[in-house]
Amino acid sequence: MAGGDEVVNQIVADLAYMSSSDMTIDASRKRALEILHSLTDSEMVPVAEILAERDRTSADSAVFDVNGHLRDLSELLEAH
Repeated sequence: MAGGDEVVNQIVADLAYMSSSDMTIDASRKRALEILHSLTDSEMVPVAEILAERDRTSADSAVFDVNGHLRDLSELLEAH
């Protein structure tokens, strides 16, 4: 995953903790997945523009990165 092992491990640990301590997390997780799956490329353009400027990369590359990070997050939420 693009975030790196340390980031992924922390997210997995946080999701496990939230799941064990709060039963409402499942509804929140499902809602987050719905939102992630409904995002369109055009909604990612402003985010990608900021990243492209920050990282001095092309807008296309930044859109690709944003979509990759969102896909990674989606996979983590689906798995936990």
